[in-house]
Amino acid sequence: MKHLITTLGFCLLISALHAQKYMDELTDKTCDCFSNLPAETPESEYQLKFGLCLFENAANYKKELKKDFQIDLDNLNNELGEKLGQLVGVRIAFRCPKVLEKLASLQRKETDETSLPEAPESVPIFGLTGFVSRIEQDFFVIFSIKNENNVTTKFYWLAPVSSNMDLPGEYNKLLDKKVILEYKEELIFDPKIGDYRKINVITSLNQQ
Repeated sequence: MKHLITTLGFCLLISALHAQKYMDELTDKTCDCFSNLPAETPESEYQLKFGLCLFENAANYKKELKKDFQIDLDNLNNELGEKLGQLVGVRIAFRCPKVLEKLASLQRKETDETSLPEAPESVPIFGLTGFVSRIEQDFFVIFSIKNENNVTTKFYWLAPVSSNMDLPGEYNKLLDKKVILEYKEELIFDPKIGDYRKINVITSLNQQ
């Protein structure tokens, strides 16, 4: 009985050493394939190319992988593919650390790019020249401007604006004066109508 146990242990050791050997060979060949990619290969394709290198070389050890790790390359799914990648990935850290460093760098770069906040959409700015026909003081100051076609439009002063005058102290003096203004359109909720409506918000106002 003792002799049988010793024999079984020895056979298991030989099998483990064989698996270690061919997995090291697979790892080395995969790293060589990846390291020899053409210089013009786009970074966006590196991870795909690494996967191709891995599976092309794994085909040489199809029987061994199925026997030792139950990885059937003829019926590969996502779970088995990840298992093979993990087995090789552990060995890459020791046998070809530069390849691991490259892959990790690409992963960090991809993560950083996807985590960047989206640039806000630019808001169109419009311009108008006309005469101030009315100044209202409600919750906000509202300028009524009459353009050269005698069309009067309301413009809301809601926030600090660029101006060639001391607007907070002198805006009342603008009545009947010619001005050049820039504005943007915004939606506000109007409780009087129970819905949103568009208003013109002043961004700059200069007396001409």
